[in-house]
Amino acid sequence: MSAIERFSTTLVPHQRRHAFWHDVVAEAFPGMTVDASEGIRADLARFSVGGVGLARARSDRARVSRVAKQGDGRHLLLHILLRGRMTMTHGNQASSGRVGEVIVADDARAYAIDISQANDCLIMQVPLAMMGEDIAARDWHGCLLPADNPNVAFLGHILHGAWSQRAHFEELDDDAGALLADAARMVCRRTSPGHPVARPLRSPVEYALQNLGNPD
Repeated sequence: MSAIERFSTTLVPHQRRHAFWHDVVAEAFPGMTVDASEGIRADLARFSVGGVGLARARSDRARVSRVAKQGDGRHLLLHILLRGRMTMTHGNQASSGRVGEVIVADDARAYAIDISQANDCLIMQVPLAMMGEDIAARDWHGCLLPADNPNVAFLGHILHGAWSQRAHFEELDDDAGALLADAARMVCRRTSPGHPVARPLRSPVEYALQNLGNPD
């Protein structure tokens, strides 16, 4: 069980916030870079238990990009969206998630994530070795896990519950990490990986919100 680490741009001078946030994200997620406004407002809290990493990131609009991780020690990263929207792109594919949905990334492959304004996301980093051979043999990169899947909702409840007890994290046994990995494995076993079919936009307002960062 690691101690909780917290980082925030709040007390950083406006003109230095981008550089500060870039360094925070790069240290927390090696190989990742940030493209954001100079005065970005963002904060990150993170800890690990039993080999599983948990982080909560809140941020203004930004784009984060990550190069493929080399060597052993692959992880699946499950991004559980609490507020806002995010779109993950890899190659010529894209997966857009709404509140309650989960977007999965494999840190052995490159990807980028466009983050909406006032975004709030829980990030669960699970070693692929803890997920079992059946999960490791499938391609999860860019997979969207829908909010109406009860197993996804169950995982969300577990993570929300853990987060609500963050003041007592020091008392958690490392076996809690295995419990979190089991919940993630259960979600994956009940989901078929694959690139999601694009969903029709419900209104011109939704289209505008989704494309605010598109200069075209």
